[in-house]
This record gives sequence, C-alpha cells and structure tokens, in this order.
Amino acid sequence: MSELVQKLQRCALDYVSEGPITLQVGDRRFKTTVQTLVQKSGYFKKVFSGPSLTQKFEEGPLFVDADPGLFGHILNYLRRGVFPLKFNATQGHDYGFYATLLQEAKYFQRHGLVTFLEDQCFHKCVTWETTSQDCDWNFVVDESSVTSVQLFRDRETEGKVYICPRGIDCHRGSPEACGCQCQKALGDDEPSYDTETVSKYQCVKRKLRFNPEWMAEDGRAFAAYQAEQAILKGAGSA
Repeated sequence: MSELVQKLQRCALDYVSEGPITLQVGDRRFKTTVQTLVQKSGYFKKVFSGPSLTQKFEEGPLFVDADPGLFGHILNYLRRGVFPLKFNATQGHDYGFYATLLQEAKYFQRHGLVTFLEDQCFHKCVTWETTSQDCDWNFVVDESSVTSVQLFRDRETEGKVYICPRGIDCHRGSPEACGCQCQKALGDDEPSYDTETVSKYQCVKRKLRFNPEWMAEDGRAFAAYQAEQAILKGAGSA
C-alpha cells in the first residue's frame, strides 16, 4: 500500500470520526463514533479502512452481523473500558452469558475483554468476606452490606441477669429498658440479679466485596495482571 493511499485513509478516518455514526445490529440501531469503535477493536479497525471508507457512510447505517443484546455490552466496553459483570448473591455468576460474550469478544478482536473472560477474572471482581464474633441471641446486624448471618450456639456459661424492680419480664436482662418508673420503684436499693445459664453464640457474617481494580481494563489490578501475562508469554516464546 502506497504512502499516498495510507495518508488518504487517515484523512478519511479523521473526517468521519468527528460525528456520530449509526450501526444496524439485528433489529436494533446503535449510535456511536468511529473513534470509539477503532481504538479498542481490531475488527473495526479493518472495517474503517480502505479507499471506500466515506462511501460506507453514504449508504446509510453500517450493518454489523451480531446479536444486538451482546453487542450492547461490547459497545459499552468499547466506550469506557468497563467489563460487563453478571452476578447476584443468590445464583452467583452467569457463566452462559460469559461464554457467549467471549465468542463475540473474539469476533470483534477485543483482546482485553477476551483475557478478562477466558482467564475468569470476573471471579476477582466480587469476593466473599466471612467474619465471626461472639454475640448474644438477640444480636442485631447494622451493616447494610451484610448478605447473610448465621448464629451457632458456641457455649453455655453461668451469668448474672438483671431483674426489673417492677418485675416487668421484657426488662429482664436489659437495665437500659427500665425508665423513670422503674428507677422510682428501685429507690436507693441496689439492682437485683438472678444467676442463670446463659448461652453464647458465634455470629458468622458473609458480605460481598466489589473490587473496582478488576472491573475495568485500566484498573490497577487487571492492568498488572495483563502485564504479568505478557511477560510470561514472552518468556515462553523465547
């Protein structure tokens, strides 16, 4: 290819990159720019090359043979470099979605997304954190990020249990529940306690942790992983 032809192609690409273009994918249309498509996709770099580049836009929307639902995820990735994630706390990851999206990523020659899916980096985007602590049976979880809580009886001990001076059962064991009337009934006397067997529990909490450093192509953790893989491949081919 002569230097003149290459220069004309670059000029044509610069010209069409300035405005929006329309892609016809199945029964849906997508508006984007050439720059968005070519900067991360080898497929679209080939599409938007050649002397007939400007003619492609004069003929109307550019047809792309792909599933429109999956292409929407591809396009969102091309725009911002954020990886698609399909996960919920009950069912986990949608592996069928990842498998079909992987084929589309290969077709559109988007190597970062291929690596993310093939190496199952989506498992690093969402992780479970499990913690346990001693607690009573009426332990209250005040963290909105906690997904599940389980109580396990750990041991039994002899302990003192507060008795309400007015004999109110719901105040038993909870001196803070007593109000002015209870204090008045107590007067100058010391609070009374019963000795009884108290069950102690282990509270096991599970919460989800989202790791943004793995969720985008320029995320620090994913970028470091890609660099490491490139070094390993280079060493293997040497």
